[in-house]
Amino acid sequence: MPSLFSLKKLLIMAILILALIFILFFWPKTLFQITNTSSLTMAGNLFGGKTKEVIPCLHPFTGFYIKLSGPTAGDFIYNSGTSKSYLYGPPNPNRLGQWLLGYAAGDVKCFTAEKHGKWRNPKSGTLILFHGSSM
Repeated sequence: MPSLFSLKKLLIMAILILALIFILFFWPKTLFQITNTSSLTMAGNLFGGKTKEVIPCLHPFTGFYIKLSGPTAGDFIYNSGTSKSYLYGPPNPNRLGQWLLGYAAGDVKCFTAEKHGKWRNPKSGTLILFHGSSM
């Protein structure tokens, strides 16, 4: 016959398991959802759209100046040393219309070159921190 002490342990364990089941399955799910996305976007912004223009940047870093159409149109800079690419790699100048979706923060400038080797006026845009792309 089990002792009184072991019965108390079993009862406490059963109560803890029932409480855990209640919390996981019956607690209002709104408590576990993110209600304010400002903490996620405090340092930057989410972006996404089709590429309209992709120009290689040559100075002060290698990368691309990217002009996106909607839904979040704008100018963005892909820095090959800082930006992280997922899926199909960095933006491709030969594939205009490629979709990009990601997270960007901070304004940066880069120079592109003309055919005669002279620097163009600097292009400015938001630095892409990470993104995924379509084919």
